[in-house]
Amino acid sequence: MKKTALLLVLLLLAAAVYGCAGKSETGNAEVNWSIAVEGVENGPVTFTNADAAKLAVKKVEATKKKKDGTEVTESWEGVPLKAVLEAVGATDFQSVVLEAADGYSQEYSKEIVEREETILGLKVNGKELGEEDGPVQAVPTGEPGNMYIKNLAKIIVQ
Repeated sequence: MKKTALLLVLLLLAAAVYGCAGKSETGNAEVNWSIAVEGVENGPVTFTNADAAKLAVKKVEATKKKKDGTEVTESWEGVPLKAVLEAVGATDFQSVVLEAADGYSQEYSKEIVEREETILGLKVNGKELGEEDGPVQAVPTGEPGNMYIKNLAKIIVQ
């Protein structure tokens, strides 16, 4: 009797574990990164890789102007910043401040934000961003290098 009860408990436990694992594989994407978004109507929200996966990926050729006057052109893949803001309900704004994990920030005008070529970059030259630069980088195509925000952590809508 005790062996049967123990076997029954083990089977129920296995079924519970299997059932939970099945749910995460079918519907809920694992969160690998997140960006805090402040200044939206419904209060602060978080934008994650799972949210980004629901948006159309945009490919851009971005030419970054460096301090020394040289230019570097890179192939980027990511989601348009404008689409990210729409996804979190931020449609009425004058500018946004993008902030890196280390506190470095830059303000983007509404004009820069609304360009289709301004993206949150997830891949550069076909490769995912390394730990130092990513996992997400703000890429304002055509703007100086200091406007690119590595390791994006926060967006403040103004």
